Amino acid sequence: MSSYGWCAQNGGGTGGLAADNAHAYTVTDRDQLIAALGGNNTPKIICIEGTIDMNADSNGNQMTKAHIGN
Repeated sequence: MSSYGWCAQNGGGTGGLAADNAHAYTVTDRDQLIAALGGNNTPKIICIEGTIDMNADSNGNQMTKAHIGN
């Protein structure tokens, strides 16, 4: 188990341990990340390559509170 990052907090995590190959994702943008996070509570492994700006829409336009909701 890693001793770095959020997985190291509060005793560690096991969420991806039971993930099968069908639930392992490599994402490079916001839309891919949201899709990978969606669905039921099936264990998943999500690898993020690069930097993802969650405050920008699919076209790279900065979103405001009005876009996101209250």
